Amino acid sequence: MRRLKLNQHHLEKKWRPNFRQHLLLRAATLTGKDAVDSWLRWKKLEGITKIDWNSRTLLPKIYKNVYEQDYSDELKILMKGLFRKTWYKNQDLFSSVDPVLRKLDQDCQKALLFNGAGMILSCYEGLGHRVMTRIDVLISPKKTKDVVRLLNNLGWSSKKHFPPSDDMELTDFPFGIGFHHSRGQEIRLFGYTLPEAFDRDSEEELWAGAVSIRHKNSKVQVMSPSDQILYSCATAVNWNAQPKLSSLMDAIVLVKKYEKVIDWERVRLQAIKRRIILSVSSVLGFLKEGFDLDVPVEEFARSRINKISKLESQELKLKMLRIPILHNMLKYWFVFKRLELRSATDPVKFQILSFFAYLKNIWGLDHVRQIPLYFLSKITQLKTRFP
Repeated sequence: MRRLKLNQHHLEKKWRPNFRQHLLLRAATLTGKDAVDSWLRWKKLEGITKIDWNSRTLLPKIYKNVYEQDYSDELKILMKGLFRKTWYKNQDLFSSVDPVLRKLDQDCQKALLFNGAGMILSCYEGLGHRVMTRIDVLISPKKTKDVVRLLNNLGWSSKKHFPPSDDMELTDFPFGIGFHHSRGQEIRLFGYTLPEAFDRDSEEELWAGAVSIRHKNSKVQVMSPSDQILYSCATAVNWNAQPKLSSLMDAIVLVKKYEKVIDWERVRLQAIKRRIILSVSSVLGFLKEGFDLDVPVEEFARSRINKISKLESQELKLKMLRIPILHNMLKYWFVFKRLELRSATDPVKFQILSFFAYLKNIWGLDHVRQIPLYFLSKITQLKTRFP
């Protein structure tokens, strides 16, 4: 119990948005005077010239939420430009991916849009409300080779140049494979949605609960609201030095729009199975305290007393250390452990050897001996990014 309280204390104190980020979230998700007041307080504390990328992702939604409500100041023209730029980029992304989605639909290949693309199509009121840098698509892992061939035929290529073998599956690449078009747009294929919270049965249940929608002339699938709220909570608490604000905004928008539809018992059970009950419970606690949302915090709090796995406890402790250089490797280690590529009872030596083989595979290296140099190159390029 003492270990549980320690983990809870660290998580509650360290993962949450700071005061300025909280003000931006309020400006992006509240309405009327509350949104305007939060925006004015943030401007006095920071100012738009010093804003980081993580916070910048909220600005298009703030424009719609604040400046189109009879409010105006010296930043209105700039904010309107940011909103239009977001709309244009998202429109361009969807336009470039439409032929892929249409072909997948014609070939009866299942394709599920998630993350930014899924949220924009199912929760937000327009393309300019949420920033996204790529289209994330979940496909059946067994269809990897067919989908990769389809992408290549439509002019998409992978920068990592992973040649699809006959037995290639996207489950071999937990963070997906990115394909780029000649105009620079990116589509990333995934075999599952949450590599850092992997559970095979849960991924199958996610497919079973998916919702079909029409996008232009194609039928695509998106997560159910219940699975979307789980995804948003899970990705809000990550290995970066700060919470992912776009995921928190997604979670707030989801609860407000689908309050009567979300199956909280499903969310709770999925969080336990995926071993992220503490993270999800903490995010929901933040939503209730900071935004007065009607979420069942007490039920989740009771679940985490006896349902926290040793792996989740260890992972959260290391996340809270906030050492970016170590995080880059630790993130891969815990994904490796969650994928159960080796038995937990195997000697440590064999687990480490399997881990190196796993890194060689996902990084597209020819030999294990290339790992140290490649890792050093990633450290030198290290900077906080939010897709």
